[in-house]
Amino acid sequence: MWHAEFYFLACYICFMEEFCECGTTHKLSTEEIYVGHSAAQKLLDAIRLCEHRKVLVFYTQNSKNILSFIQDSLGFEIKTYLMQSEFASTLEAESIEDFGCDLVVAIGEERVISLAKFYAYSFEAELYILPMKDFLDYTFSSFCRLFDNARFSFYSSCEPKKIFVLSENCDHELQTIYIASKFIALFDGEVAECVFKQNFCARMKKFFSEALGTFLAGKCLSFEDQITKNIWLLIRLGQGMSFFGQTKYFFGGDQAISEQLCMMKKANYLEVETIALKLVVNAYSNFFASVPYQSSMNLNKHIDALSKLDKLSPTMVMNMLVDSQLLLSPDIRKRFLNYYPYLKNQLKTALGKVFSIQAKVDIKENYLKKFSFSAFHIEKSFALAGDIHSSPCTLHLLLNFGYMDKLL
Repeated sequence: MWHAEFYFLACYICFMEEFCECGTTHKLSTEEIYVGHSAAQKLLDAIRLCEHRKVLVFYTQNSKNILSFIQDSLGFEIKTYLMQSEFASTLEAESIEDFGCDLVVAIGEERVISLAKFYAYSFEAELYILPMKDFLDYTFSSFCRLFDNARFSFYSSCEPKKIFVLSENCDHELQTIYIASKFIALFDGEVAECVFKQNFCARMKKFFSEALGTFLAGKCLSFEDQITKNIWLLIRLGQGMSFFGQTKYFFGGDQAISEQLCMMKKANYLEVETIALKLVVNAYSNFFASVPYQSSMNLNKHIDALSKLDKLSPTMVMNMLVDSQLLLSPDIRKRFLNYYPYLKNQLKTALGKVFSIQAKVDIKENYLKKFSFSAFHIEKSFALAGDIHSSPCTLHLLLNFGYMDKLL
């Protein structure tokens, strides 16, 4: 059911290159997408049929069985790179030697795919991917996420030419929570436009809204249908990131908190997102419960707290801070008060959709305990996340009104 329908939804913008009214030429070049139980076989067939015979496969221990299947079935030898680190870093990405291959294949978790994307981009190779377990929407985009010893950031990289996904190998419940967070992103996009005067491509806004609307409207006949439905939405959003050439609009304030938590513990993004989304939902709800009152913000206090929390020098923290207009601006506060009734209603709609998705998920694992996050870590991460988050969102309003200073 979902395969045919969502294949069309994910691919209707494929092979397009056109000039948009926003002044940018949008382009997407992914040629093949497959989701199903035969993804490994489809990947094998694609490698066999391609013109390349110098192939490099990135993999992890979790994907070793699929690598062995491909090695045993191909009629020629391939080179391999085993990723052992728990996260993709710029240090590792830049240290990998040139294997002289013209096709890169990535099999496994998001971290190894980001690493392979950077490599393929650096050495101008084509890229096939087979994501497993903790993949996200940007996994299917032309952007990779790497840690630079101070923070996680997105980098322009290689867009996958062919995508194959094993539908039974995914973190279904965690991905469902992650999808729920996209309605926070949609709301924060409204905040960015109304309050922070950000201009977004009208087609991109329509695409994002319609993709989420279609996801909510779709009916599932089985648990397997729901898994496949999730995967196709993530693919569609990732393809949208490539087509519109950005990731910012597709993430809300929860991303800032997730990134801050990941920086401290090098934790799994999908798992900490369950914590970040709860924090954002509660904070946004309370902030919009009544017209907020104005308090002061002490920027030096934030710099000092960030320096201690992330174990970075004050100079490095100052270089990471976002534009001061996001943190200290009377004009922003005035515009927010003008748009307050409208945004309050928009938030109510967004939270209703978040709750409707969350109600279908029952995650039993305690991720606070798994990563040893204390109350101190959570409180400070929440209070400081907006300081280094460059995409305008509601967290910056909380900073502007001085609400975060109370937690420092």
